[in-house]
Amino acid sequence: KDLGSVDRPIVDAFRQAKELQKQTILRIIEAVFLIGKKNYAFSHLEDICNLGQGLGTQYVGYNSCREFMRCIALVLRRRIVTAAKHSPFIGLMLDESTDCSKTSILILYLRYSEKGKAAVTKFLAVIELNAKNAEGISKTVIDYIQEQELNPAKIISIASDGAAVVAGTQTGVAVRIRNAFNIFLLIAHC
Repeated sequence: KDLGSVDRPIVDAFRQAKELQKQTILRIIEAVFLIGKKNYAFSHLEDICNLGQGLGTQYVGYNSCREFMRCIALVLRRRIVTAAKHSPFIGLMLDESTDCSKTSILILYLRYSEKGKAAVTKFLAVIELNAKNAEGISKTVIDYIQEQELNPAKIISIASDGAAVVAGTQTGVAVRIRNAFNIFLLIAHC
């Protein structure tokens, strides 16, 4: 569409501003990724962003860092789940723990074949637990598997630290998951 000679500089200025904002946000996302990878405090985001070339103060606060981190985690989790869905098998590795705020959590890893290669192990999630018993933990795992739309028939193993709540032969988490999905499971202590 012909904008005429008067409008062209205005349009070009808007395009440049939009591209500059896009590049700024990409640099901030890279900085947030570094913070997560190096386990730095979110409060370092502004300092990291202002190394070399200042990016201003928009999007570099604690809340922005937390939101960018959540978005990065969502993208990485989707990649892992998608890769696991294409694998002929899935192994679960889980551990129940308590974080520094005394919240009961479940740490979940997936083990699967990535593009015909040997098995890889990938961290998947930290999930808050409503109950620390076998029933509560197994319900959390089953719900999460269904939420991620993983095929339960591909799950061939569950590995844990050997705690009775998970590895119990009568009513442990692994037995409950096996029964809920009607699958054969190799239950391992790691």
